[in-house]
Amino acid sequence: MMEWGREVKKGCLSYINSYNSISFKILKQLGIKTSLKGTKFVIDAISIIANNDDEPTSFEEIYREISTKYNLSPVYIRSAIKYVLDNRNNKLAEKNFEKIFGYEYNEYSFTNKELIQEIVRVVLYETYSIES
Repeated sequence: MMEWGREVKKGCLSYINSYNSISFKILKQLGIKTSLKGTKFVIDAISIIANNDDEPTSFEEIYREISTKYNLSPVYIRSAIKYVLDNRNNKLAEKNFEKIFGYEYNEYSFTNKELIQEIVRVVLYETYSIES
């Protein structure tokens, strides 16, 4: 089976669906508007990283991969992600941040790279905790 130009092992589709649902729940708890396109791109980026544990992937490669899927430019993908993160509900983000990530709220954590990497960490932890 192919997923965005990359081979996905049989049985991994359930992981991708699990990554997406957990990611969506976390983003909603952080006050991120789930109706915006950028939110879908964040979820796609999380899924790409979580499903690609054997080789490090740069964010430029991730933006390129998502842009190919949607026939958009990588710059648009990066900007749309930045927009949803910058326009979140700050009160909700501050309230739930420590509960989700286990450490105190920090504005720096809302850069594209930092937030996506932290959500991947939580998603993988939750996915493998459910499995055990």
